[in-house]
Amino acid sequence: VVVAISYVVVMVVVCGLLAGMAWVTTRLLKRLTPDSLPYVWRQGLANLYRPNNQTLMMMLAIGLGTFLVSMFISTERTLMRQIEVADEMGRPNLIFFDIQPDQQSGVARILEQRGLQVVESVPIVTMRLSAVNGVTIDEMRKDSTRRTSWAHRREYRSTYRSYLNESETVVEGVFDTGTYSPEQVVPISVEKDIMGDLDVSLGDTLVFDVQGIPVETRISSVREVEWRQVRTNFFVVFPDGVLEDAPHFSVIVTRAENDAESGGVQAAVVREYPNVSSIDLSLILKVIESVFDRIGFAVRFMALFSILTGFVVLAAAVVVSRVRRVEETVLLKTLGASRAQVFAIMSVEYTLLGMLAALTGAVLSTAASWGLAVFVFETQYVAPIGALAAVVGGVTALTLAVGLINSRGLYARPPLDVLRFEA
Repeated sequence: VVVAISYVVVMVVVCGLLAGMAWVTTRLLKRLTPDSLPYVWRQGLANLYRPNNQTLMMMLAIGLGTFLVSMFISTERTLMRQIEVADEMGRPNLIFFDIQPDQQSGVARILEQRGLQVVESVPIVTMRLSAVNGVTIDEMRKDSTRRTSWAHRREYRSTYRSYLNESETVVEGVFDTGTYSPEQVVPISVEKDIMGDLDVSLGDTLVFDVQGIPVETRISSVREVEWRQVRTNFFVVFPDGVLEDAPHFSVIVTRAENDAESGGVQAAVVREYPNVSSIDLSLILKVIESVFDRIGFAVRFMALFSILTGFVVLAAAVVVSRVRRVEETVLLKTLGASRAQVFAIMSVEYTLLGMLAALTGAVLSTAASWGLAVFVFETQYVAPIGALAAVVGGVTALTLAVGLINSRGLYARPPLDVLRFEA
């Protein structure tokens, strides 16, 4: 519901801005058009603010269509760039998991035999949260005055290590690199977002049920994790010496340079260790591209429909204003204007009309796409300059073509002929 309402609000705001831009443009052109411009340009500009002008209608119809097309292209490129970044510069793109302790060396051996490097080998221990600051989860759930969330009830898959990954940054406290035992109060590092779900802060205590063994911990650092990177990222990281003896499985991360190499090593591992599963980033990328293609078809269809509607509006506006245009054309030709000059005046009008609507739609789509990237997807905005320029150029050219085709009976015939036909 919130998304639907937000979409409606954005579209209303965009329509208002497009209408405002049309109003400002007509006022500025009327006041600031220099007399030094060639006659053809002055007349073409004057057509944008003369009585019965098409500026407002075309700004709304064509500008809105351009906005939808451009926003989808920008958003698609921004999201796809995040996946592409994860697969470039030699970063790992293949993960094997559910590896039992006695299988770890065997899986590593298969990778090495096929020329693949073990980028990471990470142990994972399953556990549940049993108490927060001395209050058990059961007590919290029975107390209607306390807030509990999925973070209190979920199963945690945690690891232990004395270092940070490149996808992690400490934002509070100090990441502890010491060695501890389960009998001590263990300093742990917790991911920033889940801190809010747990309603805890730096220095608070958590008790984890590690497969039947309670382990008391204290939050000594808070990490910000870049989840989009293909790494073994965790909500909770323990120091060395605490979880080594607990039942666990391992994850091995590596990189395959192509689909054949990836498929070959996955098949070899599964043949020898059927319980081991794998995730291939290239496959995820293909699935995401497929999803975007389907979503993109629907969005592009809607946007194309909007733009085509704009061209229908343009054609209708030309027909509605035909009488006034006949008078203008006859007057221009009577005063000595040639067919080429009349054609040039109309070309200036429709080119500026299409360019103004397309540019405004593209600029508004850039602002909307930036807002989506930063506030919704929480990522860096990627501006597809070339694609946006192509959209603006294409929409401008189509506007010019539709306008001239619907006006061809006016500039291509002599004045007397036009008057006889219209009479």
